[in-house]
Parts: sequence; structure tokens; C-alpha cells
Amino acid sequence: MSKITKFPTRKQNGETRSYDGFEYIKSVKDKNGIRYNDEHLLEYADKNRYVITVMRIVDDEVRLYDFFVKNNDVERFFKSCFSGKIEGEIIEIEKCSPEILA
Repeated sequence: MSKITKFPTRKQNGETRSYDGFEYIKSVKDKNGIRYNDEHLLEYADKNRYVITVMRIVDDEVRLYDFFVKNNDVERFFKSCFSGKIEGEIIEIEKCSPEILA
């Protein structure tokens, strides 16, 4: 089986649907027409990192904090935000993909 080298773009997959107020597109194959493999996807996910930028205003000064979050810690990070442990507004979420995907 071939490993994923690139996820399909929205334009490739047709119809946008909605669930619970969020738009999504379902796909079952990669851009090469190969069906997804759960083991390969989990390996890929494990290598991803995110830079989550949070804005806080401290002493009338705007400050940005870049948090470097592993893929498996994303849920814990958001729980910390929603519980108030991490204060501020999320400004940006940037995905840092592994250099070699295959």
C-alpha cells in the first residue's frame, strides 16, 4: 500500500456539507485515487505539529504567544484554553507538516 503524500484539496472532492454548523467535505481516497489506510494516517498525524498563536492584552499592551503543540496534544491545549488556564484569543493555527510524508 502506498502512503499518503498529499491530502486532497476541497476543489477535488466536490460537495461541501454541514454538520453541527461546521462545513466539511468527506473523502475516502487520496489525490492519487488510493484508499486511506488508518495506520498510515496515524503515523502522519503523529509527526504533525501546530503553532497556535494566542493574543493577550497585559498592562494595555498586546502580546502574542506562540504555543508549539504536538498533534496528540491539540485536544488538551483547547481544553486548557476553554477552562481558562490559557488566557487570550486564538489568532492563528498553523500546521507544521513533517518534511517527508512518504
